[in-house]
Amino acid sequence: MIEDERAEGGAGVAVGPPASAPSGELTGICRRVVLWYAAAAATWIVASDLVVSMVRDEDVEQQAVDVVKGLVFVLVTATVLWVVLRRLTRSYDVHFAREVTAQRDFYQSILSTSTDLVLIFGADGLIRYANRALVEILGWEHVDVVGRRGRDFLHPDDVNPASSFRANLELGGSNRRTFRMAHRDGTYRTLEMAMSSIPLGDGTEGAVIVARDVTERARGEQQLRAALAEDATGLPNLRMFVAEMERLGDVTVVGLDAIVLLVDIDRFGDINALHGRVGGDAVLLELSRRMEAALPEAIGFWRHGADEILAVLLEDPAQTATESGVGLARLIERVQHEAAAPIAIDDSDRRLSVSVSVGLARLPVDCGVPEDSLSSQMLRNAEDALAEAKQHPDRSALRIQRDAGAGSERALVIEQLHRAVERGELVVHFQPKIRLADLCVVGAEALVRWEHPERGLLLPDEFLRAVDEANLTAAMTRGVLQNALAQVPGWLGAEGCAQDFEVCVNITLDDLRRRRFVDDVFDALHESGVEARHLCLELTEQTMLADALGASTVVAELRRAGIRVAIDDFGTGYSSLEHIRIFEVDELKIDKGFVQQIGRSRTDEAIVDSILAIAGRLGVRVTAEGIEASEALEYLRQRGCHDGQGFLFSPAVPAEEFAPGRSWAPLP
Repeated sequence: MIEDERAEGGAGVAVGPPASAPSGELTGICRRVVLWYAAAAATWIVASDLVVSMVRDEDVEQQAVDVVKGLVFVLVTATVLWVVLRRLTRSYDVHFAREVTAQRDFYQSILSTSTDLVLIFGADGLIRYANRALVEILGWEHVDVVGRRGRDFLHPDDVNPASSFRANLELGGSNRRTFRMAHRDGTYRTLEMAMSSIPLGDGTEGAVIVARDVTERARGEQQLRAALAEDATGLPNLRMFVAEMERLGDVTVVGLDAIVLLVDIDRFGDINALHGRVGGDAVLLELSRRMEAALPEAIGFWRHGADEILAVLLEDPAQTATESGVGLARLIERVQHEAAAPIAIDDSDRRLSVSVSVGLARLPVDCGVPEDSLSSQMLRNAEDALAEAKQHPDRSALRIQRDAGAGSERALVIEQLHRAVERGELVVHFQPKIRLADLCVVGAEALVRWEHPERGLLLPDEFLRAVDEANLTAAMTRGVLQNALAQVPGWLGAEGCAQDFEVCVNITLDDLRRRRFVDDVFDALHESGVEARHLCLELTEQTMLADALGASTVVAELRRAGIRVAIDDFGTGYSSLEHIRIFEVDELKIDKGFVQQIGRSRTDEAIVDSILAIAGRLGVRVTAEGIEASEALEYLRQRGCHDGQGFLFSPAVPAEEFAPGRSWAPLP
């Protein structure tokens, strides 16, 4: 639950289900237990006395005295029982209240130090909460915005697109959009927003928006777009498309699929002949605007040829071909529906109805082979699909190509990986986990490497995608588990080794979804003879976000067996707080991006401080990743961070070079 009060004492907002203590329900249960006890005991005493009196003659007065004594005993013991149960209930209430307070403080501390703007809306559409980033980004105080509607701060041109933002989510569209919001000084800032539904403490459903200031980026993109834009539509031309697609393939989104739409205006030559080039330009300009409205999740639009417009979207490749086909067909329908409305070609009342043909191709972003660039592969697939569309009755065609253009290089890597597993080329190196208080080794993180016979030692980023494609994830995880656990008995027997020493193994989303994953973990522990407490499994935030329900079930089963569970790269996603609420974990590993900014960024330091402080109150152990500077080490030690890893101590090394019993001094 997250609560915040207005700066001038207004009402706050509670996020999540109501966190009221269950004392009322427990008190009712205790009362019923005592009453049942008293009633049963009294009934027994009276009934038994009647039975005895029927069997043998006794003094009636003595019998009455015995019954009264029995009833007094029942009354006294019931009273004692009630007092004991009430004390237990109150003790539980105190514990519950402390836990709720700690969770609330943790959430609020993280939110208040975030550099991203966080807005929470009620079911009535009014803003109920804004974090401190509001002042830094937009200049408004908390009291200026709470109780008002978000559209009150939007640029007039963005009000209508924003009204369809949530409706687009319900239709399966993107939850990310860019809007302009008013700054207190009268200017507008461009914000990239992500929105999702969220339950509120009053039982209603609201919405949370996380926004990042991208004003400078948007200004640079606008200047570049203007330099490379076509005259009629204002859209960037193919030179800009080629540059942008190569940037995508080389840097940011390898691992996603690209959805390329090529939209062609039917009989465009006739339009130019009847209405001149001005009329044709008007049609192109309006069509480009409508495509932007129809495809808000698109990463860009480009002019292609005289009468065609390109659009590109990105999507997770995890969907099945059937699911993807249905979704892509809807994209085509949206574009054709938007294009169908009559278009004004000048200031007169003349309206022109046009139709469009849409070709759509889906292919991996990293599909290009050395002699074939990503942009040319995209264009060729989209053009082929458009050619099919022109022959189709509904003027549309789509191609779902999981491996389109993958080429011989990808196939070769997959073939080599299969051989690597057979030959034992996938090896495990270990990076020491250091207790910062005394710099002693308390664990080791197992990290897989590929000893490639030609390219040398390869890091995971260079081959893990191919491991997934080759269906070798399960085999690789089993191998790492067995290898890592096989080292533990020898390390525990080494002089000076910590008795709580643990080995840490990373697991993936595919692992969590495998039915035999938990059995594989238990089998590896049994074969090695290692106790469960010496094993820690690490999940990234992205893994848990992809399948929260399945992950929580597996995590609970592992922890019941005594295996420790850690959240890796903590703080890198929008959902970090949700993960802490849903998952019971033993450890947080602060992402190295925050740790490496210690001494450089007060914001990152504040986030690190908040995680350490609240995690300590919740009893969660914290490990700092990526310690590379002595200043960062000293900063973390002063603030009570438990453990750390990083090149300041040691990189990952082979098992035979790992020294579990030594104290590590920082490397010079």
